[in-house]
Amino acid sequence: MRKAVSFSEGLSSDSSKLSPSKKDGDDTKNEKNPNVTPLRVPPLNHPVTVLPFQSLYAAYALFAKYDVLTNKNEALVQSLKGLIGLQFAYGVLILFNYSQDSTQSRKRSYFGNFAVIILNIIISLIMSVPVHMLLLLFGAPILSLNKETFLLAAHLSLLTVFPILSTYRATHAEKDFGMTFSTLFFRLVTVQVHGDISKHIVYMTLLGTVFGTWLGITPIPLDWDRPWQEWPITLLVGAFLGNFVGGLISCISILFF
Repeated sequence: MRKAVSFSEGLSSDSSKLSPSKKDGDDTKNEKNPNVTPLRVPPLNHPVTVLPFQSLYAAYALFAKYDVLTNKNEALVQSLKGLIGLQFAYGVLILFNYSQDSTQSRKRSYFGNFAVIILNIIISLIMSVPVHMLLLLFGAPILSLNKETFLLAAHLSLLTVFPILSTYRATHAEKDFGMTFSTLFFRLVTVQVHGDISKHIVYMTLLGTVFGTWLGITPIPLDWDRPWQEWPITLLVGAFLGNFVGGLISCISILFF
């Protein structure tokens, strides 16, 4: 009898050790598939500071500073250069606000963080090529306006791919999230994000950018003959505004819901 009692007590104590505790709704495995590690939303320290105000400035500068209505191609090039600088600063805010392990983040050197940001910008610009191909598949001019379409793709890549790369660091994906970055990126593209998507600012800015770009197509076929209707001005403005609105919706969701 004594052995039976001790065995049952040992079994109950072992099972309590083996059963993971759930904290803040964070599951270690997917309920539908126990072998799949869920993609968690990184904890955010200060939501308002990650709100993409730079997108509003970029939309304003496109007309007021670069005069896109007079010299479209040159304005798009200058806008892209300015956006690179703005996104670099945004990447710094992301790295200091999203942190899986604050102690490890403090140990990483400032030089290392800046190197990661620069690498993310380079990768984002390279990703302009597949984004350009997607634009062509979705109806962008194929035989003309190729330069304008590629510049639009570069803007979109910086607005969408770069924040994702900065949040889910490619070099730390397996360490922080338990999966390779290719698997992680596939989960993001297929909307396999664990938890409330509306509370994920960077992901919401991505969705807002895509939706805003789609809405930006609407004025182009209208027979108004206005300079701002030229390809791809309205799409780029829609991308900038959608990027900010997506982040704003997420910020409101985090703070008040």
